[in-house]
Amino acid sequence: MPDRNVVVFLGGTSGIGREAIKVLLAAPQPRRPWHVILGSRTPKGDYFGKQYLDRPSSAEGDLVDCFHLDLSRFQSVRTFAAQLEKYVIGPIETLVLCAGIICMKKRTTEDGYEETMQVNALAEALLLDLLWPKLSAPGRKSRILFVSSALHLRAAKKRRLTPSNIDTYPKPNRYKTMSAYADSKLLLMHIFYLAEIRSQSDPNTRGCEVIALSPGFVPFTGLVRESGCLANWASKWILPWLPFAKTPQQSGSFIAQFITDAPLYPEAAVHDERAPLLPKSGTYVSISKGEIPAAEECYDEHVRNAWLEVLRDRGLWHARIA
Repeated sequence: MPDRNVVVFLGGTSGIGREAIKVLLAAPQPRRPWHVILGSRTPKGDYFGKQYLDRPSSAEGDLVDCFHLDLSRFQSVRTFAAQLEKYVIGPIETLVLCAGIICMKKRTTEDGYEETMQVNALAEALLLDLLWPKLSAPGRKSRILFVSSALHLRAAKKRRLTPSNIDTYPKPNRYKTMSAYADSKLLLMHIFYLAEIRSQSDPNTRGCEVIALSPGFVPFTGLVRESGCLANWASKWILPWLPFAKTPQQSGSFIAQFITDAPLYPEAAVHDERAPLLPKSGTYVSISKGEIPAAEECYDEHVRNAWLEVLRDRGLWHARIA
């Protein structure tokens, strides 16, 4: 069996995640082969693997697999993690949490949570917790990439979602599509910092790097699949012309560079020549600005501990942080 570089990728069958995987598979030789494992709600992940591998899979070549994963169901997350536990013999070297949805109307999952919040944050926390033992191995570093959004900064100012109202969020008749998306990304940033602290306190994962990414405003991706015809048309033909908009290819390449260890975020170097090529663990990185601070509340120990208790009480985060 070849020594493959195992990458577990959520949100890799469309949008910027799909473009990131295309960059990985096109990386020049010589290199260790990739073993990309997709989690997907639909069977198209299998088609994706067959279509974009540069060559037929072989014992020495790249490999793309797809397992069913529905982040709106915690039981599906547990099943996915159990499958990987049996299927992946060695360590997982990179876990990319890039899945995301925008719901046009409020939906509640079978687990009792607002769907945007569960898919974009809570389910990813559960999966990370379940895969934690696979993210460490003697002599090897692993990396966890959280794909977040600058919208979390706006959400922090509104304080709509808090540890105390998670069971009643959002208020009746107060659901707004983009507000729910921004709030979910703020929660994801809290989980990011919990993971960073956990990696530093766990002696088995002190070589694990935890990095959050802001891939910029990318108008035409799978995120808008529930929007109406007019919104989809605008996302495809109007919004990409905005000066700050990024293409799926640009943002996908940005994410891929954090997996391949190529020189990172070259656009940021234009703005800050002092920006390091390899950010340290615990860093939040923007495609346009390089390393930037997260929302102020993400550094608040009391808020962080409150979210930690919420996750523990619901069986989504079992480890103790020193």
